[in-house]
Amino acid sequence: MHARPLAPLLALCASVGLAAACSAPPSISVPPVIIFGLPDASDDGSDDVADAPKNLAADASDDGSDEDVDDVADVEKKPDADGPEAALVRPDDVPMFERGVTTLAGGPEAGWADGLRGDARFDNPVNVAVSPSGDVYVADFNNNAIRKIEPDGWVTTFLRQPGLVAPFGLGFTPDGTLYLETDANDRGGRNFDTGTIWRLRPGERRATVVARDLGRPRGLVVLGDGRLAMSDYTRHVIETFDPADGSVTILAGTRGEAGFAEGEGADARFNRPYGLALRGDGSLLVADQGNQRIRVVSAAGATSTLAGSGARGATDGAGARATFDGPQGVALTPAGVLFVSEAEGHLVRRVSAAGVVTTIAGNRMAAFADGPIGESAFYGLEGIAVSPDGAILYLPDGNRGTGDPYHRMRRLLLP
Repeated sequence: MHARPLAPLLALCASVGLAAACSAPPSISVPPVIIFGLPDASDDGSDDVADAPKNLAADASDDGSDEDVDDVADVEKKPDADGPEAALVRPDDVPMFERGVTTLAGGPEAGWADGLRGDARFDNPVNVAVSPSGDVYVADFNNNAIRKIEPDGWVTTFLRQPGLVAPFGLGFTPDGTLYLETDANDRGGRNFDTGTIWRLRPGERRATVVARDLGRPRGLVVLGDGRLAMSDYTRHVIETFDPADGSVTILAGTRGEAGFAEGEGADARFNRPYGLALRGDGSLLVADQGNQRIRVVSAAGATSTLAGSGARGATDGAGARATFDGPQGVALTPAGVLFVSEAEGHLVRRVSAAGVVTTIAGNRMAAFADGPIGESAFYGLEGIAVSPDGAILYLPDGNRGTGDPYHRMRRLLLP
């Protein structure tokens, strides 16, 4: 958009006695557009957990294709363009990325807005995954959307479609196929039985249900043979799901029985198992939240403890000398180092392959602070992901459904 010179126009107006009416217009400041007031997608508050799941493989044709998808992802990226129709740049409000902890995108206000990192808005981001290409994908829980963040912080809405409600679990295959879990099913049901698995292949614009009513499998990771490993924090089990036939198999634990026990298969016990990470030998690392431990489950279902004594706390140390406070998300680097996000302790912890635990960020206060790692603070840590080179952690810092003003994606550059 190019402005015409004003001087010739003003001279013409003066010549016909209209100088006052033709005076130069005042400058206009155009604020960023933020969409507020989306429907509330909070939990239904039910505390009842069913003893038996409904393992129903979905009809592949039932993808809701008779409804239109909200097409909001095709936002033209013009951070350097002029004019009110271009993306707004607010360098004074958005600091450059620095070492330590910075805000990748989002802010204190809940909303749904794409664009530059300082203008983008989320509504309780809860989980994150990094694609094989290195882009960051966020489960924007209350917006019922999957958002994409490029390395420079540019945000778009990657997926938002009818029936996809309350997304949480995320997992990529090596070819870029995205599997995601929603707490609600695609038929309008939402309780602790209605967890649904969706699939979105590269190049597709609409996700397809592959299984519904699986419980609440918020922990999700793709195994080497194409199956999914799932942790169901309400049924206290680690399961595998085969997208080829819709079958679900319990790998470790017993449905509906919370507790702590090492052992093989059904002899093991968990208490709210949450985040999952896959090791090179095919074993799983599990954030056993209620037991305040990091557990290991072999490909055959044998369970042991890597770190944590079972007591709540923030003690660093090796193995059982360490303590955790609500471990929830886990992310494994290519070098085999595990990072853990604590929902209750508001900390980010590092766990070596030998089980040595070190606190790397946070101060145990539910707050917000960017800056050097030792001065950082987090409010609503849930999921966590690591960049392909192991140098950067991505942390959704939402409000965990409290309604408080925390709706950011955080970025931690590791020392």
